[in-house]
Amino acid sequence: MASPQQKAFCVLEFAKTNSVFTVQRFGIDLPCPKNIRRWFRQFQESGCLCKGKSPGQLRVSEEQVVRIHAAFERSLRKSTNRASRELAIPQSTVWHVLTVRLHLKPHRLQLVQPLTNDDKRKRMEFCNSMLEMMEDETFISRLIFGDEAAFLNEKVPKRWIGQKGAKDLALCAWPVRSPDLTACDFFLWGYVKDHVYVPPLPTNLDDLKHRITTAINSVHHDMLICAWDEFSYCIDVARAAGGGHIEHL
Repeated sequence: MASPQQKAFCVLEFAKTNSVFTVQRFGIDLPCPKNIRRWFRQFQESGCLCKGKSPGQLRVSEEQVVRIHAAFERSLRKSTNRASRELAIPQSTVWHVLTVRLHLKPHRLQLVQPLTNDDKRKRMEFCNSMLEMMEDETFISRLIFGDEAAFLNEKVPKRWIGQKGAKDLALCAWPVRSPDLTACDFFLWGYVKDHVYVPPLPTNLDDLKHRITTAINSVHHDMLICAWDEFSYCIDVARAAGGGHIEHL
């Protein structure tokens, strides 16, 4: 394999003589004519002979890094394809920013529970109901997701969404097997885990409780608004998908 110095020599000599055979006569391990022409063309186009790199390549702006970070901060399950479409940024750039600039790692794909036709019907009913209620601008401030029915029935009747029994006072029944349709699943739990389980890991129960409390308290207003926007998007996409799975979209 030719060294950078050998490549540079070949490019300079070829620029002077325009002859690959003249370049080969100088005794540098006889690079083939195809390589000499390729190196010369690469130098003309990029000004660089480094493999896979070019000083003329456009750098990713800080604004783009911030936008990509914000997109994944509100939805850790978002795919790079989807982020690319939403942000109008090439997928390769999104991937580069996530892995090189933000030092994030891709999560593993997980199997999802199969949805029956009845599940899809209930998901569609939930989506239609939510989109209708979302037209009220005050709706977001009156909504709570939770699964402690006894507590919620007493403290916030008709304001919570969760698995609903016959006597529960829920605002809307959450469709089972639908973690993609609750902000707790697609945002909060992942956010908390990322802030709790970092080295050095908690060594006792009190430390674990403290980390969880700190992580929850660090969720600020703008993040909640972003999570709500993401929830609205998921509702709209699930309806367009006929109540089917949307994790892959």
